[in-house]
Amino acid sequence: MFKSTFARIGAVALVVTALAFTATSAPRPAEAQGNPITPNTVSVTGIGVSNGAPDAASVNLGVEVVSQDAAQAFNDANTLIEKVTQAIIDAGVAQDQITTTSVNIYSQPIQPMGPAEGTNATARTYTASILLRIQVLDEGTNGQATKVGQVINAAVEAGANVINGIEIYLNNTKTLEDDARVKAVADARARAEALAAAVGGTVGAVVAMEEYTSVSGPVYYAGRGGGGGGSAEASISQGQFTVSVQVRVTFALNAS
Repeated sequence: MFKSTFARIGAVALVVTALAFTATSAPRPAEAQGNPITPNTVSVTGIGVSNGAPDAASVNLGVEVVSQDAAQAFNDANTLIEKVTQAIIDAGVAQDQITTTSVNIYSQPIQPMGPAEGTNATARTYTASILLRIQVLDEGTNGQATKVGQVINAAVEAGANVINGIEIYLNNTKTLEDDARVKAVADARARAEALAAAVGGTVGAVVAMEEYTSVSGPVYYAGRGGGGGGSAEASISQGQFTVSVQVRVTFALNAS
């Protein structure tokens, strides 16, 4: 009888111990999901935007010369591009901001104006072209890319007769980024304060912060064009660039 009673007590003890071990070793829901909750905080996203004029431009231009002699076409193009390059430098562009991007010579048969009888079928003309890429920085003009029009005008007056494109952009974004960043943080705090007030609390210190920045604006490309001496100064529409900053801020939430 005593042996039977002790056996039953031992079995009950083993069941209780097993249940206790199971209860203490089971993970909590938050731990099981790997997403611990930070108590007494409020997280918001703030947005700040700052606008500014472009301060730089990149221009592709050059010369094109036609002759019935290939060497003469190349020599004339080379002489002309030297004059254009010097004019660009005189307009305020540094030598290291001027890059030769293309040197080409191609030929094509001379097309007769009248009947083809008696014409030389092997006669050809040769076209030599030399192209430059010029970077124009205007950081010293209060963030206005105004110099690019003067540079194009100087190049055309010196003999440039090919313009393949122009890109206007923002070279120095730091000032706009700093301004947008301050606005984004202020916006985040205002949003957090509104949420805290809605639940009867106040905003405390910053617990965590993340930032996302983007820059957008107009980029203009002018098509292929020709020119010559005596042209009016190029008219360039600059547009506006926008720097946008988003911040994700977590504030401590204090009870009133």
